[in-house]
Amino acid sequence: MSITDSYIPIAGDRVGAAASAVLAAGRYEPKTTVSAHPAAACEAVAAIDLRDVSLSYPETGAALQQINLKVVPGERVHLFGSNGAGKSSLLRCLTGFETPDSGRVELAGITNPRPHHLPGKVGIMFQNSSRHLFAESVYDEVAFTPERMGSSCLETARVVSEALSLCGIGHLADRTPLTLSFGEQHRVALATVVASQPEVLLLDEPFTGLDFPQRLALLDILAAMPGRYGTTIVIASHDELPDPTWADRTLILSGGQLDEAGR
Repeated sequence: MSITDSYIPIAGDRVGAAASAVLAAGRYEPKTTVSAHPAAACEAVAAIDLRDVSLSYPETGAALQQINLKVVPGERVHLFGSNGAGKSSLLRCLTGFETPDSGRVELAGITNPRPHHLPGKVGIMFQNSSRHLFAESVYDEVAFTPERMGSSCLETARVVSEALSLCGIGHLADRTPLTLSFGEQHRVALATVVASQPEVLLLDEPFTGLDFPQRLALLDILAAMPGRYGTTIVIASHDELPDPTWADRTLILSGGQLDEAGR
């Protein structure tokens, strides 16, 4: 039985003795798979660069206030903040779904990107992404983006096979996504963004609905991407990471302002 096949109850934010047993058993070992991408050491290159970005809404006022942020290629970042802190607004400004009132956004080499600039360069996993699954099979679901990008049949088959293997769902390739469990659908949604081997991967509240071992397994999958593809990863969540050592940096968003943990 794999770590994602077992369920471990969590009381509030506390992990019970059963979870401790899972960790002690050594079935989650992220540091054996995590290797910093060489580009992460190069401060001159930025996968994400925000300069004085501000955003406000007529109904609620300021959501972001002069945000400055630079993230280098291959870096793993946790964007932490309570509900309503502006995490989703920040991701939407990054991806062009929202236009900031002021400031400059650079993402994967694109200045002030719009959504149509993103395929093939930026992967986005919004909250409850599994609700947007639509294809007849898991394979077709994961193949959709590579095919849309014009990949050949052979190349599509290769990247789909790799994404399914990385996400641990190769055995589900012929299944209909809507017949799968929530945890399985979540992995399918993740595989759809992994298949494009993005330069930057943004995840908005990816832990929602997942139990503790499934959250650890998600981090384990993501940990392989910087070394394999050079992917820069940003996880935005109101939950602390189940493995606090996973992130290279933790950023705290509160009151529309961004600070780095430990500063």
